[in-house]
Amino acid sequence: MRRIILLFFVQSFVCAFVSVAQTNYYPETKIFNESDYIYKAEVPSWGIINLYNTSNRWIGKDQMYKGTNEKYSMSDVGEDMFDLASWRISRKKLRTILSNALGRDEKRMIGDKEIILTMYVNSTTGKIDDITFEFFEDSPYRFIPVLTYWKIEQEIKQSIQLTLTDAGRRLNYIYWWSGVKPEL
Repeated sequence: MRRIILLFFVQSFVCAFVSVAQTNYYPETKIFNESDYIYKAEVPSWGIINLYNTSNRWIGKDQMYKGTNEKYSMSDVGEDMFDLASWRISRKKLRTILSNALGRDEKRMIGDKEIILTMYVNSTTGKIDDITFEFFEDSPYRFIPVLTYWKIEQEIKQSIQLTLTDAGRRLNYIYWWSGVKPEL
């Protein structure tokens, strides 16, 4: 009986240790040079990790009115860049895409924590051109490998298409960010 109890405690300890021992993929600024893509994780001193595909074309570029050198500046009132119905559908799709990309244990680890998806929307097609994943350096999202983010990026680019308003069509791209958490 003592042997069974001892074995139970040893197994419990090993299981607890294994579940805690995870890899932080983004402890510092780093380039992930994979066979199909190159991702960069920027880890600034303020602790918000920016993870993105280096082939992104809009990151760091100003939003401009098409055909001009005039920068776009969002007013306090704001203009709708998307049709509200397509925006709502797209928000739901984002959550489903994130949920489908994560395994059961990853979803349990993440719980109800959000990741910020910053998307650069093509102002002609309404499709997503570029994505940046943003999360705190102590977030459970730091334990998700870059391959998973690449898969999420590919699925979003393939599945999301917003219906643009006239205001949205006047810009070189539309900046859209959304906090998303997985379905548990």
